[in-house]
Amino acid sequence: MKRTILMLQGLALTGCSAGAPFVTRRQSIRLRRSNIGSSSMTVVGGESSGDTDDTDEAGGSSCAAAALLQIRGGGTISNDSGGSIRRLAKRYGVDLPTNELDELPSKFASAVLTSSTTSLAEAMQRSNADARFLVVYISRQGSSKANGVAIPNLMSREMIKLANRRPLGKKQNSDTSSYYIWIVDDDGDYDSALKRLKLKPPAKRKSKSSSSKSVTPPILAIVYPSTSVSSSGKLTVTPNVLSQHHCQPPPGSPEVLTSWINATRKRHLRDFAKLQHDRREAVLHRERTEGYRASVEEDAVREAQERAEAERRRQAEEEEERRREELEARREVLRESLPEEPEPGAAGASTIALRFADGTRDQRRFPSDAPIDSIFDWIDVEHEIERERLELGTMNGSRTFVHGAGEASTIEGAGLGRMTALRVGIVEGSSEDAGEDDETEGDESEEYSD
Repeated sequence: MKRTILMLQGLALTGCSAGAPFVTRRQSIRLRRSNIGSSSMTVVGGESSGDTDDTDEAGGSSCAAAALLQIRGGGTISNDSGGSIRRLAKRYGVDLPTNELDELPSKFASAVLTSSTTSLAEAMQRSNADARFLVVYISRQGSSKANGVAIPNLMSREMIKLANRRPLGKKQNSDTSSYYIWIVDDDGDYDSALKRLKLKPPAKRKSKSSSSKSVTPPILAIVYPSTSVSSSGKLTVTPNVLSQHHCQPPPGSPEVLTSWINATRKRHLRDFAKLQHDRREAVLHRERTEGYRASVEEDAVREAQERAEAERRRQAEEEEERRREELEARREVLRESLPEEPEPGAAGASTIALRFADGTRDQRRFPSDAPIDSIFDWIDVEHEIERERLELGTMNGSRTFVHGAGEASTIEGAGLGRMTALRVGIVEGSSEDAGEDDETEGDESEEYSD
């Protein structure tokens, strides 16, 4: 085979590490191989102009999503599956298509599966999720002659092109491809694969090279990954063998192999259509399920928040009610403890006049030797403003008083005369604004008629 001719246009490729895609929107890479024919692929701006890759859409199962190997848009892939494919190709002399970074194209790496990296159950799950048939090749590694014919044909460019072809052609409105190719590359998977597919080992035939040695022919089959319901009510993927090649001998060329597989495809177009329909239904079902689950979770969160808010309000209301009851009880005690109001004009009496921020006024007579805190008690009882929040100030603002600051001080000792006007304010941190009246007085005292 001729070497790959690479034509690079656009920006120069610099700083690209091995294993990392480097094609940018302004670069164009055209890969031509002399023996690809119509399956040649042109990558422009990181997108492929060949057949659309199969992608793991929302309908793909979680198992399929976890096992997905391909990259959308004709990129390349480098993983453990690619390593097993390389080992298999090297063993049987298959010339793999690689790019300048020695990576397998995604269409190739995603179509070919090996038993050493992908179990048959996983391959069936992926085929069902991606609405593809599964081409199965089961053989022991000792069948070197049969494998030397079958495996190169299964990994040929013609077969990869067929695997990535849309099975329903122009009638198909989705981007699903036709086949996955699953190859047993470990003898330990031989018996389990036969048991899973319910296939009987083919009769052994004598090898032409030795009259005493018999060789077990390989098994080449096309499997339909149907969905069924288990006894426990769970959906499971069940293999249904649609066609089996006798492999005595195996298909001798890629053309013979693809012709046999394509004939099977034409006979089972309805099965392909059913797979795609089931895939679309699975997408809708999962979207509805996820939407319902998200809605339930949102409702649960909202209800929890509403319950928490209702509990917070209840506790706040209970606390407010308890506090109100305590204040009422305290005010009854304060009312009883207020000094008796002297008669008008009585000796040793002081008249205290109040002016509130909202313009309200009030006044009361106190004995001159009464504690100054009794003024705060009076305001608490009569005007229902907690005494701890009060700040009393002279009209010119030269002196201020707060509750408890002068427990031993009397009204007379605080310098309040027979008639004193005080401005009522609220201490900082309270919910009410102390405010100030625009009217100013030059003296601390203001006389009122009794």
